[in-house]
Amino acid sequence: MGADNIMWAIDYPFQPTGPAVAFIESAPMSETDREKIAYKNAERIFRIAALG
Repeated sequence: MGADNIMWAIDYPFQPTGPAVAFIESAPMSETDREKIAYKNAERIFRIAALG
């Protein structure tokens, strides 16, 4: 599957945000893959302009 095909999300308000954020920040993966999964894939797929 690969990090280019995964997007991170939570089921708010049914899942608490704090533990979900702690998971994605501490999951054993490279920083590059973490960025792709956390937000870069969504920016690419939904054509969201990155800030900065």
